Amino acid sequence: MASVQSFDSVTADGAAIATREIAAPASVAARPRAKAGVRPARRRRWLLLDTAVVLAAVSLFGLHYYVMPVGERLRSPMNVWFRPSGYIGQSAGILAFAMFAFLWLYPLRKKFRALAFTGSIARWLDVHIYFGLVIPWLGAIHASWRFDGLIGLGYFAMLTVSLSGLVGRYLYVRIPRSRSGLELTAEQIDGERRAAFVEIARTTGLRVEQIEPALERLLGRGKASPWSLLSNEVVRWRAVRALRRQWGRDAAG
Repeated sequence: MASVQSFDSVTADGAAIATREIAAPASVAARPRAKAGVRPARRRRWLLLDTAVVLAAVSLFGLHYYVMPVGERLRSPMNVWFRPSGYIGQSAGILAFAMFAFLWLYPLRKKFRALAFTGSIARWLDVHIYFGLVIPWLGAIHASWRFDGLIGLGYFAMLTVSLSGLVGRYLYVRIPRSRSGLELTAEQIDGERRAAFVEIARTTGLRVEQIEPALERLLGRGKASPWSLLSNEVVRWRAVRALRRQWGRDAAG
């Protein structure tokens, strides 16, 4: 119930997130050490992008083989490479299995504090998400992009789990939390919003009375729903950019 209440409070008020995004540059400027926290996130994005490029290149290289009928595949010189037991197909399968086995270690890391020497839970979660995104693609290459019968059913079930993990991660980061990881109450969220307004006012030189109405007008309030989550992301991104440009000109003038 606490999760639902916190989720409703933050999705119904997009300004709670937007004010943090607007104030983020000021916080980074005031604390140079915070810049180091951006680099790991950037490295993770580049790692995922590099992996996607490699897997896409392998898939495109074998595209001619993948679109062949089954009978023609057996006579193709590419069969020794791209069949499930081939050099590339089998390697992809072994790698996917190793990653899948590693996924089951994440719950153990969360449960047993004695495993703290293996790294923080946040780092384990990053690896968990990365493997969860890569495994379906590796599985497709291992299966030569053929999903017939029970194999296809199992693959799409795995793909559904992977996509649900993305949705869960998105919702998780949209629930405001304290440094300890506990969900914030509605009163605490309002307090953070007010503190963000003060931070923006200090950075831009504007008054809080000018900032809050602008955010409320651009972002508004509304009932939380799955569709409003997606639309609010676009509205929030555009509003934050517009406000940064506007307040940047006002502060410079």
